[in-house]
Amino acid sequence: MTTRYKMLAAAARALTLSLSLTGGAGLCSSAAAQTRGFQINRFDPAPSGSLFARVPSPYYSSEQSLAAGFTLGYAHNILQYAESGPTLNGLQNPHPIIEHQLMGYLDVAGSIRDRVLLGAMLPLILLERGRATFDVAPIAGVTVSDPRLSAHVRIYGQPHKSPWSAHAGLEVWLPLRALSNGLPLHTSDQGVRLRLSAIASGVSRSIRYAGYLAVQIRSDEQLGDRLDPVGASTGTDIELGLAAAYHLPALRLTLGPELLFSTSVLPSRVFTVGATSLEILAGAQHTLARRIKIGLAVGLGFLSDPGTPDARAVLRIAYVAQTRDRDQDGVLDEEDACPDQKGFRSDVPSNNGCPAIPDRDCDGIEDREDECPDVPEGRRPDPAHLGCPLRTRPARIPGPGGVTPPGV
Repeated sequence: MTTRYKMLAAAARALTLSLSLTGGAGLCSSAAAQTRGFQINRFDPAPSGSLFARVPSPYYSSEQSLAAGFTLGYAHNILQYAESGPTLNGLQNPHPIIEHQLMGYLDVAGSIRDRVLLGAMLPLILLERGRATFDVAPIAGVTVSDPRLSAHVRIYGQPHKSPWSAHAGLEVWLPLRALSNGLPLHTSDQGVRLRLSAIASGVSRSIRYAGYLAVQIRSDEQLGDRLDPVGASTGTDIELGLAAAYHLPALRLTLGPELLFSTSVLPSRVFTVGATSLEILAGAQHTLARRIKIGLAVGLGFLSDPGTPDARAVLRIAYVAQTRDRDQDGVLDEEDACPDQKGFRSDVPSNNGCPAIPDRDCDGIEDREDECPDVPEGRRPDPAHLGCPLRTRPARIPGPGGVTPPGV
């Protein structure tokens, strides 16, 4: 594999040298015409209000719940160049083209009739630092990148109540470079980009999870004319994302990892280092005053597909509009297993928002199992009778002459 990359890199350098030596105007203009570029950013936040930073975990509400948020994302070394090309150990003697990138994402999402979740996101490149190489250079100032429109449809189950649920997703990126060729090469695609995904998510006691399998359809593009195409091109990918979180209801906090993987669908590039991306994130999300969600994630990237960073950090803030709470018990209807009965929060989804289990004598044993439902079992429970105290026989009182009457 390493020998193949060296041969490709050598061929690319030889072609570049031959073009520069000919100096023909026709050849130069032809190469310029082939320059197209593509959006190298690989991090697309899940819709506002979601549980995880990147892996979608769609939520739905019959009250058309609305969420809006802002995500701040930092990535280190998302685009590097090395004359020797990528190997299994990464790029050999690389230098960063985009060493530091700070992005902001404005997004809004809303659900309709407990079935469909619609969203829109606008990414902004706020800051870039690095060293210009050939046709690619860090941008100065703020630049808009390709906006995203998304739709998720619930097929089966409820993601916040059921052990598992199934969903279908469609995301569309609108190519700004199709409207203006003046945008930097690495900020936008020339054609429409699509992602079709199948999503599974659910909850089991204190564990919540989500996963997706997707195909991202985009045209084959090269970033610049003289960068090695092995590590500076893109096309249609297959993607896999997995996430799990431990939920602490008393603290309104979730903690857990996310794994993101993608590779090219082309047989010649599938699982190759320059066309494969792997990222691992560790995240936390806290709900403040039941309406504001604050999330933080940090992680590492591996392999050298364009846009895969060495390290990444993400901060998310979202406002989620209050949905209905018919029984006014503090548990929203979309998570309330008993929406018409005032109850209490519970780690068990089937009991969340439901009244306390009947226990008239308050001894911690349900009335349906308590053999003495009106008498607490006390400090000396009867091992033969659940929920009953250990009964002691009254002392026998001797009668006249010291004889105990029968039956006493």
